[in-house]
Amino acid sequence: MEPDNELAERLWHELREAGKTDWAGWREPWNLSDGFLLEYVHILTHGRRMRDLLADQVAARISDPARSLELDILRSGAWAGVANAEIDVSQLMSTLAVSEAELSRALQRLIQEHLIRSPSPGALTGLHQLRSEELLHLTHQTLLPTLETSFKRTVASVPATDLEPLVTNTLSARRLSVSAVLNCLIPRLEREPDALALASALRGLGIGRISAGVDEWLDSPEVRALPRTQIGAAAMFGIAGIDLRSLDIIPEALAASSRLQQIKGSSEDDPRRLLIDGMSSSTLANLIKKANLASLNEILAALVGTPLTELIRSALRQVPTKLLNADLHFVGAVMSALSALDRETAIQWATKVGQEKLFAMVQVETAWVSPVSIESADDGVIVRCDLWYVAGSVQENPHDAVVSLCELLLALCPSADIAMSNAIIANGEVAGLAEYPLATKRIPRENLPPPSIPQWNRQWLDLISRRVAAPSYSDYLARGVAILEALVPTLEKIFDAHLRGKDALGGLFEKLNSLNAETEALTPPAVSPLKASGVGSGDVNTSITKFQNLLHSASVNLIKRFAKLPEQAGAYIAWLSSLIVDIDTAIAEEPWQLIGSGSPPTLMRLKALLETLRLLAGESNERQEPPVKTWASRGKQAQRNNALRAVTLSAKAAGEKRLAQRKAGIERLAKAAGVEMDFHLRMNTKSILPWPPADVLALLPVTDIEVAMITLIEQTELIRSLVDSSVNLTIMPFIDGIAFPALAKSGYQTLFPDIKGAVTWAEEIGLPYAQSAIARLFGEVLSLANELGSMDRKGLGAENRPEQEVIARRSLESTFSMKNEELTRQLEAFASNLQTDVSDLIEYLRTGDIDFAAEAQQVIGSGVATEMMELIDYLTLQLVDIGR
Repeated sequence: MEPDNELAERLWHELREAGKTDWAGWREPWNLSDGFLLEYVHILTHGRRMRDLLADQVAARISDPARSLELDILRSGAWAGVANAEIDVSQLMSTLAVSEAELSRALQRLIQEHLIRSPSPGALTGLHQLRSEELLHLTHQTLLPTLETSFKRTVASVPATDLEPLVTNTLSARRLSVSAVLNCLIPRLEREPDALALASALRGLGIGRISAGVDEWLDSPEVRALPRTQIGAAAMFGIAGIDLRSLDIIPEALAASSRLQQIKGSSEDDPRRLLIDGMSSSTLANLIKKANLASLNEILAALVGTPLTELIRSALRQVPTKLLNADLHFVGAVMSALSALDRETAIQWATKVGQEKLFAMVQVETAWVSPVSIESADDGVIVRCDLWYVAGSVQENPHDAVVSLCELLLALCPSADIAMSNAIIANGEVAGLAEYPLATKRIPRENLPPPSIPQWNRQWLDLISRRVAAPSYSDYLARGVAILEALVPTLEKIFDAHLRGKDALGGLFEKLNSLNAETEALTPPAVSPLKASGVGSGDVNTSITKFQNLLHSASVNLIKRFAKLPEQAGAYIAWLSSLIVDIDTAIAEEPWQLIGSGSPPTLMRLKALLETLRLLAGESNERQEPPVKTWASRGKQAQRNNALRAVTLSAKAAGEKRLAQRKAGIERLAKAAGVEMDFHLRMNTKSILPWPPADVLALLPVTDIEVAMITLIEQTELIRSLVDSSVNLTIMPFIDGIAFPALAKSGYQTLFPDIKGAVTWAEEIGLPYAQSAIARLFGEVLSLANELGSMDRKGLGAENRPEQEVIARRSLESTFSMKNEELTRQLEAFASNLQTDVSDLIEYLRTGDIDFAAEAQQVIGSGVATEMMELIDYLTLQLVDIGR
């Protein structure tokens, strides 16, 4: 452990023993302090030591007129520090009207006394957010300057992009009124017209608007009537604008959701509109007209949620002069944002520059796409463009690519109501099977909004989550563990009494109700596990966490559903399995080191209890009687607090016996059908019923590869009929004691090739298996040859195509050449008799004379092999045999 960490841990222990800190661990407050001991102790104790020390430093400057410049710098530094913003020193020098030498001397003294810091050359900010908070208060205890005056100086001195955090913090913390903030912003924007500064200011004002709306909502009687854990759900529905009246939703949540919709939909006092109204029309019009596409997109995105004024509409009617010459990403982004705010103006843009010219940009700059077309349908105008999915080894996920293409199409064609796109192969057919296409989309405009809209909604939800969140991750875990350690013994006692045929004491159920109330008050922290641990950032979970879900689910509902067995046993088993997965996730992902050395052992006790209940539920389903009846004798004989263990042992033995009987039954059916096979069974906890859930492996003994293929064709359907169709079956040939995963099939009603699954089976039962390295290499080369041939057929990857395609084709060519040369060497060494057939086949695919993907889809769809697929199967089998 590092020396500083040792000191931090020792301080925490001492304060904890003295009863001066409520923190459950030292790591999270140490991470929050950024390694500053003064801040660390302040976080632990909420004490006055930091305030008193800073007050002395500020008082020394107040009493010395020669140090007034340091006070002015300190005020702006504090404003920046509380907002995690930075001050541009050169701008501050101009704002304060001082010389470089004067400013330099003052800065040096402040830095030496740890009151400010310089994060980079020419920039300054507060040392820590907590210290800046104190300094902001202490430096404004004089009559002058006022908070508004020093804020105005700070606004004039920060870079354009830092206006957002500065304004956000000021409004969210209610340090100044909206009108005071606007009085400081407008002069800067008028004096220094800058599109980035305008966008940054609008974003800050937008978040300020959200903060005020969230405060109003959380303080409403509708929200106060909700448990804390239900506030997030009500917020999600309210933010999305979903009508819940037709759903079975508790009235309190419905009322809270409706109230949030009203607040969010009101734009009367939106500070962004007030800023626009307060600026001169000439400045605002010039800012918008002269902004480049990136800046214009930021301005439009920052206006989401507020109606456009006529002045802005007028300025936007002039199409940017370089629209057709700009990067397609920026064109799509700005037109998408504009369409969301004013679709009519976006349509005018497309008309003025030419809709076909915008479509042409798609062809030039977007990889793998077909020509764009537009058509009218009963439900609106459709814009369409397909995605050539011909080189899967170098193309991105086709689903994501098709959705992104639809998003771009709707942006560039604002008159369209629907975007359509399919992933297609070289012959123009939809990639995949007819019943299961790989990616095919028909998306209405309202279902694919520009990123600015979900981002605006997300800001509402994130802020609400932070306001109701646990104060820290350590607090959240400590409270959760306290609930867990009371919950598990209570559940064990209730189930033990139930299985012994006794009524559980009423106090146990009262305890469950009390714990349930505590769980409903337990909300996730507004920080990610990685950030709380000081090892990264990661996403914040603002909804129900796995640990929280466990505490909520493993309670009264666990008992009620158990008491109803065998009714809905399958659903109960599936639910218990998901909770067991949640336990494993919580153990692995929660930062338990914040409050101790590892996950609480009680979690493993809960897991064991849930596994026992799952076992008993499975037996209940098979016997079609309640567990308490099945195990009445065993339970009543057990001593107090031992019934669960005794019944579990009996249930496990019963399950193992049933599994053995199931295997014997399959073997009898096989013998009666004249099928010679070896069967193996293994537990599959991901399945549900029949109980115990198990997968089956059927080993098919054959003399050689060709016999294996013939036998598989002739007997697969018969073998499948021997095993329940709800059970996963794998059939794998083996020759002379060696298994052949390359020939294995696996599945439920229909069996498909499954090399990976068959290898797992072979390794589990200790059966040697053919590696088939040369056969795998043959398959890889065929696939690469087909991808290159398909690209050549459609002219994809040619030098006049988008750069991404050109790079992909070069990569494919290089990989193909390397692997084909390796295959040739191996054929010369081990299978020279097959070399000519293999080379001819590869050449056919490489030149595009044969469409491998199309033929493969045809075979899978019809079940009838083509001549080429039969040749590939034959050569593959020969190479598999060689690999043996």
